[in-house]
Amino acid sequence: MSVAAYADNIASRVNAMTLRERALVFAAVLGIVAFLWDRALMQPLARRQVAAQSVLEALSQSAEGTRPDAMLALDAASQRLSEAVEREQLVRTRLKSVNAELGASAADMLPPERMVRVLRDVLAGQTGLELVSMRNLAPVPLVPPETTTAVVTGPYLHPVEIVVAGNYLSVLDYLHALERLEWRFYWRALELKVDKFPRNVVRIEIATLGTDAEWLGVGPVETVARGGAR
Repeated sequence: MSVAAYADNIASRVNAMTLRERALVFAAVLGIVAFLWDRALMQPLARRQVAAQSVLEALSQSAEGTRPDAMLALDAASQRLSEAVEREQLVRTRLKSVNAELGASAADMLPPERMVRVLRDVLAGQTGLELVSMRNLAPVPLVPPETTTAVVTGPYLHPVEIVVAGNYLSVLDYLHALERLEWRFYWRALELKVDKFPRNVVRIEIATLGTDAEWLGVGPVETVARGGAR
């Protein structure tokens, strides 16, 4: 039997039914369709929805569990950043204070370009002393760089080494004369050696502050040969 003939047969049977019989058949057909719809589509969708809800709940619980740790880590990082900023500000404040103090101190310091001349002039006013040698040493940074690649911007210590010979009292008078100078400087070394009594040989090393890495006006090194007695 063809599909068309089968459909005509069904239609003839339905037309032959009473209204009550047609309603019962229609209700039965609707029930079968609803059953098939639920089994074929709605139940799989419901199972998928339940599975998705379970996954979402698991993810939500996991997120709730890790949120306190994440917040703690964020708070710790923020605290470290704040402390680093405070330390940087403190260092900058101290650096300004140190620079101000250095500037005030450097104003009274013996200028590096005048050190050799001043030492010679003071020595010329002394008696009983012999100038053995005098030289200006290489300037060194007042604050050593933290790394070998760091840029040094000063200030610099400009040291001078002077060696004199004479009796003890003459050497003492020379040291006092240096201390009475109107300028300030740093004492770095004072070594006394008895050559032949009463003759003493004294090595003196003093330094002053400068902003340049070179001895401006006097060259990098200046040496004075042995002179006669004064």
